[in-house]
Formats: sequence, structure tokens, C-alpha cells
Amino acid sequence: MAAPSPPRRSLARLAAIALVAAGAGLAGCDSDSNQDTTAPDSQSATATGTKQAQKKPPSATPTADPTASATAAATPTGWQDPLGDLDSQAEPVAVTRTTFGCTVKVTAHPIQSDGQRAALVTDYELQDDPEGDCKQVSLSQWLSASQLIPGPQQLRLFDLPSQTAWLELPTALSGVDALPRAGAFRQVAQGDGATAIAPSALNATYNHVSAVTLHPAPNLDQVDLFVPKFGVIPAVPVVVADGGLDRFVAITGEPLADQEAAATVPLRRFLGDYEGEMYVVDTAETTTLAITSDVLFATDEYELTPEAQDTIERAVDQIKAEYDSGTITVIGHTDDVADESYNQTLSENRANSVAAAITPLLGDAYTVTAEGRGESEPAVEGTSTEARTLNRRVEIQMSGVEHVDTQTQAFNPGDLMPADYPTSQGGQDWLEFEQGVNGMTKATKYKIKVDQLVRTDNGLVGYLRLAVANLGEAQFPNLTSAFYMPYSGRAVNRDLQARGYGMLQTMAGTVPVALLTPEGRLYGYDFQVLADQSTPKFVEMVCTDAMNVASFDAATQDMLITMIWPDPGTATVTIDVEGTFRLQDVPVSDDASALGASY
Repeated sequence: MAAPSPPRRSLARLAAIALVAAGAGLAGCDSDSNQDTTAPDSQSATATGTKQAQKKPPSATPTADPTASATAAATPTGWQDPLGDLDSQAEPVAVTRTTFGCTVKVTAHPIQSDGQRAALVTDYELQDDPEGDCKQVSLSQWLSASQLIPGPQQLRLFDLPSQTAWLELPTALSGVDALPRAGAFRQVAQGDGATAIAPSALNATYNHVSAVTLHPAPNLDQVDLFVPKFGVIPAVPVVVADGGLDRFVAITGEPLADQEAAATVPLRRFLGDYEGEMYVVDTAETTTLAITSDVLFATDEYELTPEAQDTIERAVDQIKAEYDSGTITVIGHTDDVADESYNQTLSENRANSVAAAITPLLGDAYTVTAEGRGESEPAVEGTSTEARTLNRRVEIQMSGVEHVDTQTQAFNPGDLMPADYPTSQGGQDWLEFEQGVNGMTKATKYKIKVDQLVRTDNGLVGYLRLAVANLGEAQFPNLTSAFYMPYSGRAVNRDLQARGYGMLQTMAGTVPVALLTPEGRLYGYDFQVLADQSTPKFVEMVCTDAMNVASFDAATQDMLITMIWPDPGTATVTIDVEGTFRLQDVPVSDDASALGASY
């Protein structure tokens, strides 16, 4: 990542979505057995086009601890590594991270690209004494997205300046939205070398384990890498693959053809206002401000109500904060009640009404047009009251000359959103909070802290420490529902639905964790995979850390959780889960090299 620079966009444009897959793989340091599997044989990749990200200028690689390619400790003398020399063109990048009481050194080797696909090799080296508290690290579960198909399935290449991520390519057994993906643990020789195994756990026998994953090829000199449970590895070099990718494909399996574009996803930002009336969704290409029609119009009407004026003025303020000039398209949407023809006309009339209201307020620097799309593009699926409320909306799409307005002063979120739940200053001391699922059990007490957030190109990276403080009536320590609460009737519930998350997803991860800004709640970067040109198949956070835990010592161990937010440009931030906890005035470091530090 390059040296820090001011955010590209004002807060009005900040938007993102988050998801941790429900039912994600169980993880534990001392309870899993070594799950050895044989890597599949396959053919080499076929040549297809790929969606390329915007070219990013080279930037200095943060100081890290480079290591050579590591093989398992049990590898016999003379065994030949089939991948050869991976680091002849650039140095690998390594970080050391501690989670669930286990310290592991993770090394990312230079990414090998043929211009269409790219191969990533990662090494994992257990740093703990095998006779100590950490007996085993089950990488097959820690890096997976599902208990059904464990393996290195969740490694993501990403670039925040272009707001792009490159997922693992799907194999021939699945579509782009399903498992398995093109990733596998590397085989090592066993005994006399006649039998090859792929160790997937770090322990006294195998203190080094390696994995290979295939991704669409980034058109960049370097990208950042997210590794589940271990966080971000910054500035991993991208180099030309010597001899092609056949040797990597032989380990991972053959990816599906023509999936490079589908596995190259634009990152989204999401900001929801505190009133629950508007939200902003932003990608590198478009910015969309959505206003719930119910705050603008009476049922079946298209004339703006007197109460709508304040909302219209706030929308105009956000447009001006975002762009000095440009093109504004107002788009009307309805729910699926009534027939299509009626809804189409209603959507057009509502768009015209909003366009007429904002045009004089914006002035001559903006060109405003209007159109209606009826019920053809629902924001969310379903016919519930909540879904139809979100689908009745007016969207304002913006493009033009950006207005860079960096916020330099923190604000007091208590002035806008007073908290009657546990709150700490600075975030560096443990903060205890209670959580229970729908009151079915006595609340489990958790504790959380974060030393700082690190500013990088267009984003803030934070490492949160989460642990169990008191089990209450729970039978085993479980971090799954630490951030979950029933949001019925709250603006956050609107945000979760508009972002595309269901109830199970909100119970399995960090979906509701937000930064509080003067404009509203700013959620972590995410992406959506489409079933077709317009229908979301699912949404996921860039950092997808499964939170289910099979076994860990609640008294001494904690989980490292990675979050990446858009950058509001402040010296401190407030991290908040409404009704659960608030970490206020958490410091933000401008030293991007801290991303490669030990945590």
C-alpha cells in the first residue's frame, strides 16, 4: 500500500456491505485432528479474458519480514518442491499474527500471473512451542467458508484505491457463488517419498504448511491480501509467471472457464443515515443516494408531502458535498403491489417530482434528468412489509467532478446517537458487554478492545480483539452471536436489509459493526456477486472471519477480527454496534507500515 493520502471522497459517498457466511467453519487451537487430503490432478488453465482493475502506480512495500518458501518439517532430504523458485523476481511479504492463543507467521509469495489468472502461494509457520498451550492450528477450518468443504477457500486479493477484489476462482464442481474454489494445501512427501499428503493443520509434526489458490489476474504491480483469522498482508508483489500456471493448477484443480470477470468484484461502501430515511451506496464507478418513498409521498401519490422538504434539502446537501458539478439521474422505483403498468407510471411521476424539487436547489452546475423503472429492480428480494418498504424508493445517481472534502475533526457521536450501552474511551482497554440471542438464555458476557486503526489508501484497517468474559448459562464458549441483536424497528435493521443480509448472516459475524460519522453509520467494505446482470446472489465482507469456535480457553484466549472501513479522514473514530457496545475515540495511525506489524 502506498503512503497515506487524503480520502478520495467525502463522507456523503462512503458506502459498503458486510457478510460473514452463516455456518462458517469451526476453528480451534487444540481440538481438531490433522485433516490430510490428497490434492487433485487437473489440466492447465484455458485462455479467457478478464476484467481488469484500474492501474495503480507502484508504491513502496511496507517493511516486513520476508521468508523463503517453507515446506513441512517432515519433508525428507532430497524431496523436490514442484513449484520451484517463487521469489526470483520479488521478495515475499510476511506477517506474524496471534489468534486463539496461537502465533503463526504467514508468508505471501509473489503472485504469479499469466495476465488472465494468478496463483498465490501462502506459507503458515507455527511459532509456538509444540509443548505449550497451542497444540494445533486447523488451517483447513480457519481458512474455509464452510464446514462441508474445508480448505483455503476465503483468501482475497484486494485493492482499495480501485475498490476491487479478486476472489478465488470456482472449480468445475461449482458456480462462482459456491464451494469448492480453486485452492488446496500443497502436498509434501511422507516417509520415503512414495506417498504424498497435503497437511492442513499446524502441529508438532508439521510446523510449516503451504496453500495454493487461483484468482483472476490483477492488472497491478501489487495488491493487498486478506487471510482469514490472520488479517491483511499488505503490498504483495504481482509478477509474470515463469512457465505458465500449469504447476499451480495441478495442485488446486482446474477452474471453471470464463469466470475471471465474475470473480473480479467491485467493492461497495454503505452509509446509512441515523433517521433511517436515506442511504448511500458507492462503488468506484457510481454513487447512488436512495431515499425511502414513504418519507416523500403518501400512498399511491407522487406529489411531495410538506414533510418531505427537509429530506430533499439533506439530499441536496449530500450531492453538493460529493460533486462540485455533474450529471444527476433521478430514478423512481415501486414495490410489486398493483400491476406493472400502474407501477411504471407511478415511478416516473415520483422521479419527476423529486427532480423538479432538487433542480433549483442544485443550481446550473448540475444537469438533472428523471426516469421510472417501476417494480423491475427491487432493492431486496421478498414480499414482506419490510422488503416492500425498501423497494419503494427514489434513487439519485451521481457522476461528475468530485469534491474532495476531508473531515479533519472528530465529532461527539453522543450528540447525535446517545448510547445507553457499554462505552469506552480510546478502545485500548477491554470493554465488557452482554449479549444473548432473543433472550433465550442469560446473556453471555464478552469483551472487546482495539489498539488503533491504520490508515491506508482509501481505507482504515482495524484489528479487534474479541473474547468471552463470562459464559453465563452457555455450555461452551462461542463467539458467533457476540455482535448480534434483534434490530426490530431500528434504522440499523433497514441498513442490514438494504445491504442484502438475512437474519442468519447477522448472527454469524461483524455485519452490524459500523463507524459513526456526522452523516450516519459507515459500514465495512463489501461486495456482491450477481446471479444475473441486476439480481444479487449474495453479499460478503472483504474480511470474512468465521466466528464459530469449537474449542478455546475462554480465560486466556481471544480472536483476532479484521475490519476494513472506508476512511472518514478523522484522527480518531468511534466503533459502534447499536445497543451492544461503543468504542469511542479510537486512534487512527497514519503509518501504513503498521499493517505489516505483529498483532
